[in-house]
Amino acid sequence: MHLQLIEVRPGILISESIDERPETISSNRRKIDVHAHVLPKHIPDFQKKFGYAGFVTLDHREDGTTNMMKDGKLFR
Repeated sequence: MHLQLIEVRPGILISESIDERPETISSNRRKIDVHAHVLPKHIPDFQKKFGYAGFVTLDHREDGTTNMMKDGKLFR
């Protein structure tokens, strides 16, 4: 069994369980994944603190939005 994600709108995904065995086709269900990322306004520089990469940082934009960055690249 595996999940197939379908993006219906930016940031809104539907996950569909897919089991390729014919006897389980009727048990497949669609689900809507609705969630939020709740973070403090400022996150410490954990890369500097701990000495290795892979931590999320926040890039506050002029339009009031915030991008989650990981190793300098857009993460969310």
